[in-house]
Amino acid sequence: MVNKGQFRRLVRDLELPRRVDVAGLCAAVGRRLGRPVVVRSAHLPPDLPSGLVIVTSAHFVIFLDALADSWLQDGIVCHELAHLLLGHHVEPVTDPDATRRILPTLDPDTVLRALGRTCYDESSEHDAEALGTALFSLLNPWPRDDARGVPRGDPDVIERIERALGSE
Repeated sequence: MVNKGQFRRLVRDLELPRRVDVAGLCAAVGRRLGRPVVVRSAHLPPDLPSGLVIVTSAHFVIFLDALADSWLQDGIVCHELAHLLLGHHVEPVTDPDATRRILPTLDPDTVLRALGRTCYDESSEHDAEALGTALFSLLNPWPRDDARGVPRGDPDVIERIERALGSE
């Protein structure tokens, strides 16, 4: 299991800007791991995880359940990014039936070579959940241009409130 100090170090080493969204997190993790992270939605069967990573020689592809609410999709992406940062994506999958259910139009052997996992042990899931939650907490829920009713004469009011609440 990974401790809180290791989680903080992993997050700090991403060198994230103060305001970050899912695309920014994916870009930072991609830079850290040396290949881009691409997010795709798919209609995943209910008996499979709501997110998974496919590892190719050129990309990490995160598939998430297209039916999930947008906030849940963000959480799924953060969880899968945590698996990538923790090195869990190297575990091979050997079940051709699982690959047919995930990507039915592709050759199962091809998918088996690319698929990073279908499940982890309890410790790996716990670590990914903890780090994914930390990443999720960094997301800025408001687009930079969205002032949410803040008067034009006081554009930094949200930043002052965040500082007062310890959100920096």
